[in-house]
Amino acid sequence: MALVRGLAIALLVVACAAPGPRLGARVQFNDWAQLPMGWERLDRIDRWLSAEGPGAASEERLDALLDLAEGRAEMAALDRNSADPEVISTRLELAALGFQAVLTDRLASAYQQHRAEDGLAAIEQLGLDVGHVDKAERVEASFSGTAIPRAIWGASPADRRDMTPASRWNKITVHHTAMSAGHLHGASLAASADALRRVQHEHVSTNGWADIGYHFLIDPCGRVFQGRELQWQGAHAGRDPATGANFNSGNIGICLLGNFNSERPTPAALIALTQLIDGLRGQYGIARSAVFGHRHFKNTECPGTNLASWLTRYKAGLAMSSSSDSSPTLGDQPRAASLAATPTTSLGSWDRTRSGSSSVR
Repeated sequence: MALVRGLAIALLVVACAAPGPRLGARVQFNDWAQLPMGWERLDRIDRWLSAEGPGAASEERLDALLDLAEGRAEMAALDRNSADPEVISTRLELAALGFQAVLTDRLASAYQQHRAEDGLAAIEQLGLDVGHVDKAERVEASFSGTAIPRAIWGASPADRRDMTPASRWNKITVHHTAMSAGHLHGASLAASADALRRVQHEHVSTNGWADIGYHFLIDPCGRVFQGRELQWQGAHAGRDPATGANFNSGNIGICLLGNFNSERPTPAALIALTQLIDGLRGQYGIARSAVFGHRHFKNTECPGTNLASWLTRYKAGLAMSSSSDSSPTLGDQPRAASLAATPTTSLGSWDRTRSGSSSVR
């Protein structure tokens, strides 16, 4: 829905929602157009962007990105008098990043640029300085468990011709970037998005891979980002030098931003990591004993001593669980990977369509 120039975002009168697709159904472009504004509509757009967007025509991809940004901004306007101000700020920041992604895309049409400019103008009227998104207030909560899709953090398209379809997931490997993330403590989404683009560039340009190697990444604020899509085998664990066996097979890769030989993971990052691992284990039937650090497969310090010690406690059942009462900032929706899942998956019993105002989405 286009935003009205010169106004804050127009609020929709929500009618009866149209039936949503079954969870495993493939989302077609623009099949959200007849849905009233709400989280079901936004989830459907997000699923399309994650699964089909990277290979879609630029006009469709940018239109969907605009639809998602406008929807997030409109839902922020709808809830701004009832939801936590930090939640509203985060929704607006996500929306602004979407609009800015369109404005900086050389393939955007004049009309698409006009929509993006209108969106940024409307967001400014709602109180976010869109000219300085990278300096926005940090969000203490870990996005209420919402994973941030590739389209929002500005991932480059993957070269699917050089990627292997995923086999059955049976293990999870945790990594660190081995680069200090001190500057990301309390930083904005834009700063972490820039760090992710740097990781992807290194993996593609230096390592010669088809895409970022990890399936999920987590920043010090506890934000969970979608990396390589789960329909593809990752590139993060290496091969057995003796047998040539590929350790990436059936192996979901999660990377925390930071060097955990010299620093400790933040509580927010560990809460998000716990939620994500628990959700993936529940969805794919992965045993707790099948959660590893990178050093299990390779002679490496990764994921760093301080994160490796946490993994030892997690595997022993001693680390916090995602249902722990020790993380009140997470609200009531542990959805750490639901929006980053492929269209054929949800994680365990997590609800991806619940529309409570506490959700950032």
